[in-house]
Amino acid sequence: MTRSSLFAWALLVLATAMWGGVWFLVANLGSERVAYADALTQSHQQDIRGETATRAHLTVQATEVERAALASLVNVSIVQAVDAMEKAGRDAGASNVAVSEATPISGSPDGLAQYSITINANGSFSAIMRTISLFETLPFPASLEQFDIAHNDKQWHVTAHLRVVLAATP
Repeated sequence: MTRSSLFAWALLVLATAMWGGVWFLVANLGSERVAYADALTQSHQQDIRGETATRAHLTVQATEVERAALASLVNVSIVQAVDAMEKAGRDAGASNVAVSEATPISGSPDGLAQYSITINANGSFSAIMRTISLFETLPFPASLEQFDIAHNDKQWHVTAHLRVVLAATP
């Protein structure tokens, strides 16, 4: 072999080695880019989780006062609720105010009890209307679902159906 052919073979080996080096660098950089992209994605997801947890914590703190107020509203026993309804009717000027039925409603959320309450009262028309309006403003969650008014020769009579939400065990 001549010197020039040895030189040519050496250049071929050197060129092949350099191309191998280029391929190695490209493959290595590609895998590093993938690893960097994964790390960036995981970092972004952790930031989002941290922000979500912070927002949830701030929401819980911000609603603490409201939750305490709501808990005090429903922390009434059924006996106290019935007494409050009867007192509201008497304060409005109605007579013979009495609860005739208080039935628990199934399917209430945990910690709460719902009742369907039927209450009767007698009196003048204005007393009956004031009684009905007071039933809508009771100091605990209550909704007037239906009322029936009847009149006889002497006075008016109302039968009101309310739904109340109370603490399951006040």
